[in-house]
Amino acid sequence: PAAGLPAPARRAGATVVVINPVPTALDAVAHHVLRGPAGEQLPALLTAAFGIEHTEDDMKIGMTLPLMEPGVDGAVRVSSMI
Repeated sequence: PAAGLPAPARRAGATVVVINPVPTALDAVAHHVLRGPAGEQLPALLTAAFGIEHTEDDMKIGMTLPLMEPGVDGAVRVSSMI
């Protein structure tokens, strides 16, 4: 399950961000916690971090969103998810 990924990812050097409307057990593992629906928080995070803006229509038609991934060398890579 995905809930098991944050702790090992953090130990491996990844920056962990939890996006959820309510507190969760994973908040203690996270470097950053954003409160609110992911559909609102993730686009705002991407705009702030990368200047990438997505509209609500983008989400409805299945546009891909960038996803930050730590590389083996600790550098942050941008990939995509739907």
